[in-house]
Amino acid sequence: MLALRNTTLTWMMALALLAMAAPTRAQTPIVLDPPAGTLDGVNVINGSTVIVQLRAPGKDYVHLRGDFNSWTSNNGTLMRKSVDGNHHWIQVSGLSPGTSI
Repeated sequence: MLALRNTTLTWMMALALLAMAAPTRAQTPIVLDPPAGTLDGVNVINGSTVIVQLRAPGKDYVHLRGDFNSWTSNNGTLMRKSVDGNHHWIQVSGLSPGTSI
Protein backbone atom coordinates (compact mmCIF):
# COMPACT_ATOMS: atom_id res chain seq x y z
CA MET A 1 0.00 0.00 0.00
CA LEU A 2 1.34 3.39 -0.94
CA ALA A 3 0.05 6.48 0.82
CA LEU A 4 0.58 9.73 -1.02
CA ARG A 5 -0.38 13.01 0.59
CA ASN A 6 -0.72 16.51 -0.72
CA THR A 7 -2.37 19.55 0.79
CA THR A 8 -5.83 18.97 -0.67
CA LEU A 9 -6.34 15.23 -0.41
CA THR A 10 -4.95 11.92 0.72
CA TRP A 11 -4.55 9.13 -1.83
CA MET A 12 -4.43 5.57 -0.61
CA MET A 13 -3.10 3.56 -3.50
CA ALA A 14 -2.26 -0.04 -4.10
CA LEU A 15 -0.44 -0.85 -7.30
CA ALA A 16 -1.60 -3.93 -9.12
CA LEU A 17 0.65 -4.67 -12.03
CA LEU A 18 0.66 -7.27 -14.73
CA ALA A 19 4.09 -7.33 -16.32
CA MET A 20 4.83 -10.08 -18.77
CA ALA A 21 8.08 -10.80 -20.56
CA ALA A 22 6.36 -13.36 -22.80
CA PRO A 23 2.77 -12.28 -23.43
CA THR A 24 0.06 -14.87 -23.96
CA ARG A 25 -1.60 -12.58 -26.50
CA ALA A 26 -0.19 -9.65 -28.41
CA GLN A 27 0.08 -6.45 -26.37
CA THR A 28 1.67 -3.50 -28.13
CA PRO A 29 2.07 -0.44 -25.94
CA ILE A 30 2.44 3.05 -27.36
CA VAL A 31 6.15 3.90 -27.34
CA LEU A 32 6.46 7.43 -25.96
CA ASP A 33 8.66 9.01 -23.33
CA PRO A 34 6.86 10.29 -20.22
CA PRO A 35 6.44 14.02 -19.65
CA ALA A 36 9.65 15.75 -18.53
CA GLY A 37 10.20 15.58 -14.79
CA THR A 38 8.12 12.41 -14.24
CA LEU A 39 9.66 10.20 -11.54
CA ASP A 40 9.19 6.51 -10.79
CA GLY A 41 6.12 6.10 -8.60
CA VAL A 42 2.96 8.18 -8.40
CA ASN A 43 3.23 11.75 -9.69
CA VAL A 44 0.28 13.94 -8.65
CA ILE A 45 -0.65 16.32 -11.45
CA ASN A 46 -3.71 17.81 -9.73
CA GLY A 47 -6.48 16.75 -7.34
CA SER A 48 -7.88 14.14 -9.75
CA THR A 49 -5.01 13.24 -12.08
CA VAL A 50 -1.82 11.24 -11.53
CA ILE A 51 0.92 9.76 -13.68
CA VAL A 52 2.19 6.38 -12.53
CA GLN A 53 5.67 5.46 -13.78
CA LEU A 54 7.54 2.22 -13.14
CA ARG A 55 10.99 0.99 -14.00
CA ALA A 56 10.42 -2.32 -15.76
CA PRO A 57 13.24 -3.01 -18.22
CA GLY A 58 12.74 -6.03 -20.43
CA LYS A 59 8.96 -6.14 -19.96
CA ASP A 60 6.93 -6.21 -23.14
CA TYR A 61 3.91 -4.63 -21.51
CA VAL A 62 2.50 -3.54 -18.15
CA HIS A 63 -1.11 -2.87 -17.11
CA LEU A 64 -2.28 -0.71 -14.21
CA ARG A 65 -5.39 -1.92 -12.41
CA GLY A 66 -7.42 -0.53 -9.51
CA ASP A 67 -10.77 0.79 -8.31
CA PHE A 68 -10.76 3.28 -11.18
CA ASN A 69 -11.20 0.43 -13.70
CA SER A 70 -12.82 -2.28 -11.52
CA TRP A 71 -9.49 -4.10 -11.28
CA THR A 72 -9.65 -5.21 -14.91
CA SER A 73 -7.10 -5.14 -17.72
CA ASN A 74 -8.03 -3.68 -21.08
CA ASN A 75 -6.57 -1.38 -23.72
CA GLY A 76 -7.15 1.59 -21.43
CA THR A 77 -4.96 0.11 -18.68
CA LEU A 78 -1.99 -0.69 -20.92
CA MET A 79 0.87 1.58 -19.86
CA ARG A 80 2.98 3.45 -22.39
CA LYS A 81 6.57 2.28 -22.83
CA SER A 82 9.49 4.73 -22.87
CA VAL A 83 11.63 4.94 -26.01
CA ASP A 84 14.55 3.24 -24.21
CA GLY A 85 12.22 0.47 -23.00
CA ASN A 86 13.15 0.87 -19.33
CA HIS A 87 10.02 2.62 -18.03
CA HIS A 88 6.28 2.15 -18.35
CA TRP A 89 3.89 4.96 -17.51
CA ILE A 90 0.23 5.96 -17.67
CA GLN A 91 -1.79 9.06 -16.86
CA VAL A 92 -5.00 8.39 -14.93
CA SER A 93 -7.61 11.17 -14.75
CA GLY A 94 -10.97 11.58 -13.06
CA LEU A 95 -9.88 10.06 -9.75
CA SER A 96 -11.58 10.76 -6.45
CA PRO A 97 -9.76 10.89 -3.10
CA GLY A 98 -9.36 7.37 -1.72
CA THR A 99 -9.42 5.68 -5.13
CA SER A 100 -7.11 2.65 -5.25
CA ILE A 101 -4.90 2.23 -8.26
